[in-house]
Amino acid sequence: ILRSGRRPGDRLRFVDFADSALVRAEGDSSTYAGGTRRTRLADAIRLVLAQIDAERGNRFLVVTDGLSTDSIAALG
Repeated sequence: ILRSGRRPGDRLRFVDFADSALVRAEGDSSTYAGGTRRTRLADAIRLVLAQIDAERGNRFLVVTDGLSTDSIAALG
C-alpha cells in the first residue's frame, strides 16, 4: 500500500528501532539484529527528521509496541 501510492521523487524509508535506530536499506527484509530491551522512539524520530527533504511535504508513520521506555518530551 505504501509503495503503490508513491509519486515520482517520493522516497520510502523503513527505520528499525529498539536499543538503537537504523535505516533499513531498500529491499532489505532482514530482522532487526540490535538489542531489544528499550524502545528508543525519540532516537528513531530524530533519525527520520535528519533525513527529510525540507523542500517537500513529508510524513512518517510510526508502528511501535506501545511500551514507552524513553521520553519523547525532549523532541519539543
